[in-house]
Amino acid sequence: MYPTLNMEEYNDRVVVERYKHYTKNYKRGDVVILKSHKTNNDIFIKRVIGLPGETIEIKQGRVYINDNLLEEDYLSDNMNTNPQMKVVVPQGHLFVLGDNRLNSTDSRIIGTVSINDILGKASYRFNLIHLDFEKLK
Repeated sequence: MYPTLNMEEYNDRVVVERYKHYTKNYKRGDVVILKSHKTNNDIFIKRVIGLPGETIEIKQGRVYINDNLLEEDYLSDNMNTNPQMKVVVPQGHLFVLGDNRLNSTDSRIIGTVSINDILGKASYRFNLIHLDFEKLK
């Protein structure tokens, strides 16, 4: 999830709202914690990009939702999204991407994620080294 979270260099940590796991009320842009059955139940932190019923298309390094370009101000300026693909998000699933698109195990690899596999929403980032605490955007 770099650059939003820098867990290696700055030891960033997140506060997780588990109640979202029970309401299953996620929106585009939410940073979620999920488990993937396709990678031995590994735990990932990813950003919700596509909601049930939406068509997600990646072309020319950009993400489109229902043919509309997705503005992603949380990405580095030179960040491209590849490979080209097009998928319709099934009911009960989400399409998720990491913010570090060049090095991310996300829906481009593991497919859409069942809402039942979302463990919660990351709402705040905190850093013990710099004593920094901020709401995730």
